[in-house]
Amino acid sequence: RKGVKWNNGDDFTAEDVARNIAGWCEKDVEGNSMAGRFGTLVDGNTGKAIDGAIEVVDSHTVRLTLPTSDISLIPGMADYPAAIVHSSFQTDDFTQNVGTGPYVLSELEVGVKAALDRNTDHTWWGEAVFGRPALDRIEYVDFGTDSASWLAALESD
Repeated sequence: RKGVKWNNGDDFTAEDVARNIAGWCEKDVEGNSMAGRFGTLVDGNTGKAIDGAIEVVDSHTVRLTLPTSDISLIPGMADYPAAIVHSSFQTDDFTQNVGTGPYVLSELEVGVKAALDRNTDHTWWGEAVFGRPALDRIEYVDFGTDSASWLAALESD
């Protein structure tokens, strides 16, 4: 999609997509479940993307050249671990990461809660189609796995 920008002002390009696909193919990255979904693109000797399999054709086109057909590649790209991340992505402070959506992660306490605030400093690419985001803030609360805590949350004010 043309016109998409990261919320730091960088253009979102085919280079971003190709870099992420190459990363998804890295079998030696701890916790990378995408390598299994992209097994067709992984070189068995290196545990990385097959040389030449991921090609940036132009600023908005990536071509994948597969050694064999693999219909599972498409749904694999739609699965949640397939998030496209900016080249500056890091895991020290997730609230400092860059995205393309209308919200920014403002709070994260793993196992407790997370909050997203509407990014007023970024023109979201989807506004032309979907309109301005309706919510100023989204909060997620982790009630754990004990169903008693879920019931207590529903009964509270």
